[in-house]
Amino acid sequence: MLKDFPVTRLKIDRSFVSGEDAGNQNRLIVEAIAQLATGLNLDVIAEGIETSFQADLMRLYCGEGQGYFFGRPMPACTFEKTFLQTVATNGREVA
Repeated sequence: MLKDFPVTRLKIDRSFVSGEDAGNQNRLIVEAIAQLATGLNLDVIAEGIETSFQADLMRLYCGEGQGYFFGRPMPACTFEKTFLQTVATNGREVA
């Protein structure tokens, strides 16, 4: 199916990232997914990142991440205000 559909990225499920059992087997699965994605020229995103340890680990394998470590769900207007404040504080322009 990966060859037949216009897929641009693979998502690593939170069950391989977080939880009590995020051990060596999960790390091997994440590594295999990342290698498969590289071979197919796909991006990799990990979901369920909740701690700095998980974020650091997933940075080895993924270009993108999702999870409470980066932010909690919020209404779009709240995100917009937060984003614009961050941009203003960092001195970046938004195109």
